[in-house]
Amino acid sequence: MSAGAARIEGVQLRSAQLEDAAAIARLHIASWRAAYSDELPSEYLAALDEAARAEQWRSRLSRPTTHVLLAERGGELLGFCAHGPGQATDSSLTSVWEIYGLHVQPQLRGSGIGTVLFNEGLDSARRAGASQLTLWVVGTNAPARRFYESKGMQPDGARKDRELAPGITLHELRYRVSLLTPAPKHVVR
Repeated sequence: MSAGAARIEGVQLRSAQLEDAAAIARLHIASWRAAYSDELPSEYLAALDEAARAEQWRSRLSRPTTHVLLAERGGELLGFCAHGPGQATDSSLTSVWEIYGLHVQPQLRGSGIGTVLFNEGLDSARRAGASQLTLWVVGTNAPARRFYESKGMQPDGARKDRELAPGITLHELRYRVSLLTPAPKHVVR
């Protein structure tokens, strides 16, 4: 792991363990409630179940190909980045790494923690020999889109609809960046 976290006072990075699933689930839900309050019905967001989400995270954490990096300060989870081999069904793509999810405590957005986590995901992709990094982002999530674009990622034209519940769908865009050229270092702000 890079020294990027050291530049943010007291932030430590570590790989997630199964026992981190509940904390990851709480942060994931808090992030969704903040990011999608205008996109999703308030009843849906209020009904997000921490126990069910923790079980989903336990399952993800038990997969050897899924890497989840945590950013913590004093034992408090500040953010996480889940990443690993690309899950695209486009068989013409090879050596693709994907960020499955990057979330930071809502009150800490803009603190630099997301940049540190993104940079670590990017470094992991390079260490894995990937030539491209992708991720999916909700089309109406303008702050997330600006964040990824500031990291050199751009929409590649792929779109998908993710049905969360009957009548509740998120419209997502795939973002991509080539790893074949040296990436500019992203300053932690």
